[in-house]
Amino acid sequence: MSKYIWSWYDGEGNYCNKAESLEQIIETVLVYYFDPDEDGSECKVQVIRVDDTFNITLEREHATERHEIAAAEEVALGFLEDIASQEGRPDMFGLYFLQPLQVYHSSPRPSGFFCSGLGAISIHRSYIYCQR
Repeated sequence: MSKYIWSWYDGEGNYCNKAESLEQIIETVLVYYFDPDEDGSECKVQVIRVDDTFNITLEREHATERHEIAAAEEVALGFLEDIASQEGRPDMFGLYFLQPLQVYHSSPRPSGFFCSGLGAISIHRSYIYCQR
């Protein structure tokens, strides 16, 4: 099961995606932006988590660009929005953390999908996954 559901608005539409990690989200967006690079050359994107930090490298034929950011949801989204702005893009991002919560009950509950004012909640077997 994916850990995140994330959204991406690019000025033309909204797109929803699933990801296992923040690293995967960052890499997906950067590869879309920079590979291939403007001049058609390859841009190698690498996102590595070291403790509570992401080390991000964009390796191009003519230069290497490095970024270091805190490994936190808000910081990752801010970083992506900053990169979008630098590239002249109107892109915005949203992130929803899927968190399993143990549910104790005496009778079987049906699987289903419910919406509430707090977000979407999916019930599957004896776990509830809350989308914030």
